[in-house]
Amino acid sequence: MTTLVSPEFVAEAQEIVDALNRDLIAVEDEMRTGADEIDPDRLNNLFRSAHSLKGIAGMFGLEEVAGLAHDMENVLDGMRLGKVSLDTRAVDVLFSCVDRFGVLIEEASRGVKGEGTGSQSLRDQLQKVAEGDEDEGGEDILDTIDIGEEVLGVLTEYEEHRLRENVKRGKNLFTLHTAFDLATFDQGLAQLDAALKGKGEVISKLPSSQETDPGTLAFDIIVGSELSQGELTEIITVDGAEIVPIARKNSKGSSAPAKKEAVPIGAPAPEAAATSEAAPAEAKPKPAKKAEAAKKAEPAPSPSPQRAAMQTVRVDIRRLDRLMNMVGELALTKMAVQRLSEELKQDIGFTGMAVELHKASRNFERRLADLQAGIMEVRMVPLDNLFERMVRIGRQIGRELGKRVRIEVKGAHTELDKLIVEDLADPLMHLIRNSVDHGLEAPDERRESGKDEEGRVRLTAVAQGNHVVVEIADDGRGINTEKVLARALERELITEERAREMTDREIFNILFMPGFSTADQVTEYSGRGVGMDVVKTNIAELSGIIDVESEMGVGTKTTVTLPITLAIIPALIVRIADRVYALPLNNVMETLSLQETQIKTIETREVISVRGTTVPLVDLREIFGMEGERSHDAFSVVAGVGESRMALVVDELIGQQDIVIKSLGRRLRNLPGIAGATELGNQKTILVIDMVGLINEMTSQNEERASAAR
Repeated sequence: MTTLVSPEFVAEAQEIVDALNRDLIAVEDEMRTGADEIDPDRLNNLFRSAHSLKGIAGMFGLEEVAGLAHDMENVLDGMRLGKVSLDTRAVDVLFSCVDRFGVLIEEASRGVKGEGTGSQSLRDQLQKVAEGDEDEGGEDILDTIDIGEEVLGVLTEYEEHRLRENVKRGKNLFTLHTAFDLATFDQGLAQLDAALKGKGEVISKLPSSQETDPGTLAFDIIVGSELSQGELTEIITVDGAEIVPIARKNSKGSSAPAKKEAVPIGAPAPEAAATSEAAPAEAKPKPAKKAEAAKKAEPAPSPSPQRAAMQTVRVDIRRLDRLMNMVGELALTKMAVQRLSEELKQDIGFTGMAVELHKASRNFERRLADLQAGIMEVRMVPLDNLFERMVRIGRQIGRELGKRVRIEVKGAHTELDKLIVEDLADPLMHLIRNSVDHGLEAPDERRESGKDEEGRVRLTAVAQGNHVVVEIADDGRGINTEKVLARALERELITEERAREMTDREIFNILFMPGFSTADQVTEYSGRGVGMDVVKTNIAELSGIIDVESEMGVGTKTTVTLPITLAIIPALIVRIADRVYALPLNNVMETLSLQETQIKTIETREVISVRGTTVPLVDLREIFGMEGERSHDAFSVVAGVGESRMALVVDELIGQQDIVIKSLGRRLRNLPGIAGATELGNQKTILVIDMVGLINEMTSQNEERASAAR
């Protein structure tokens, strides 16, 4: 069944799912670090996100999303009210719900609407989580504090739960009497929240029945804090406010006899740190009217995001693609104007109209660069959402494998083109899986080898010029090159002669071969030899480069180098056999002067050595059937795609230029070795070499030769 949903729904729903994922990771972090209590605001955020998702899904008729979000909302509501335990099992179920939301939203974006039963298993699990805990019996802990029934009677269920939590954790409790101008009381309350942030919790804000000046509104605010009465007095600067401790009762149910005094703000702080045990009953705040208190809403209001939301717009990435294509066309116009300027300067000298045209050309160039940078900036998104998904995946796999895993993230704010980020998810997921499954040892093995029982995986990103470098490094056992070679020989992927010549890097590259695995048995996460093939293929399609470094007993690091965008790409303009070509610089690693003495022949193929690694030499004359001899002053352009490398022979390096690749049309679009065409400033059209296709073709030929040799 197909149902159209708006792109706005997809974008908003995905943002909510990302927020759910982010807050769940934070909750899991707090649980792992043994936090005394999960941040209540975090649970409130999760609850609100589930509620929002339910609302917009219902508007668009996505009943499965709305139903699952409704059940998740119920569980989260129970957690924030203290009725449902928040443990690792519950967090796993909530993470599974987030995964399911992602699938359903992706299907909705394609117009696919399921039967609505695919989430039933998760809904059953949510039901079990919700039923897992009963309310604690016995004495109500609120009976141990000196607070009147008239106050307890107007607290919301959530406020009552927060009050219990503060009592249970031994926090000091206070009632803050204050009044604000009727026109600006919301600002006053916001100031109060800001002053208490990180130092205490505002449990409830009750309208006060105390007499106040006309034009003001009084509040009795219940606060829980580790601070004493005196310390609290110093941080709250609201004029006229008074702080009164709420006493704890002794074991017989009577209030402690210690003295309780209201301290006006601005008055000298008490010498001794006042605690709630020092409060006399007569200072108890008067109750608020039920009707007014009932209007009190949910926990402390956060700053409204409405203004920020109104300042943002969502733009279809295809519109940005069209704009970027127009910029590419303008770049060609710019080069044509520059060429005319140079020709005019040669004809009449650098004077009069030639000077004016030169100035206009330079101004055009600057404005165009600003426009290109502006559009590029809009396309860029940070990697943080993607990294958060990877953190969750890594921890989940670690738990299921019985390994303790710490995922460290650095550089998550590094930005990449939106489309590249989307396509990077699968390769990163497989690399994280490999690190946790193959790389990290079991806790016992790590302890015996002198390592911390908790394995560490570092996920980092850093911008380097027009590229972003993403590293996945673990401190595990490293890659056993002997085992890789043995398995490759066993499967007749290489000859024994070749095995003896291979460097470590070449051995690591075997891991990317389709179907290759060193695992002794197939598990849920590994053993089929699919993951690294997916990594190689997807990274190659993004014009990325992969490098693997590993040391036995120390760990493995995989480095993925990606272009920041594929919209407008820098290219190296070269000449080969009197013809000009463009080589995408995203794949170019370095250029070298080619000396005949450097060229060797291995298994009938020419190769050169580049920094200790044997790289095949590729001459387009042979591939394209072009005539002419190789120049004596030739160069080799060392290029990489995925884990593969090659050195392309060129006769001349002409220069560097930004290009927009144009299609060759339906009949020629599958021409081997050619990615498309582009125009130069001199109104000439040249072909763009398909580096990915060329290296893949070369790799296939090598494998066929190796197979024939066996």
